[in-house]
Amino acid sequence: MITQSALDAFKRAQHRIKLMEEGLTLKKAVLKDVEDNLLDRLEHSEKVEKGKLRAEIDEKEKRTVSWKSIVQKAMGEPFVVETIKNTPPKIHKHVVVKEVKG
Repeated sequence: MITQSALDAFKRAQHRIKLMEEGLTLKKAVLKDVEDNLLDRLEHSEKVEKGKLRAEIDEKEKRTVSWKSIVQKAMGEPFVVETIKNTPPKIHKHVVVKEVKG
């Protein structure tokens, strides 16, 4: 028999996880604000204080072409290659903080 105690324990665990997730969402938002501020400052060539940590911008390009396989079948590979080449990439930037070695 599944006891009321077991069901109650399950509900309490669910509630604790929900509270943790809400707290994590808030903490992620705060972290994003801090990262956005640092990114803006780094992009404006603000100097980083000398010490054991350094900061830099990590930049990655990504082209989202979800329709590629469908168009490839209909129009051929050369058309797809040319279209991708002419699709502007989305730039993803993140702040990376590393320890200075030595």
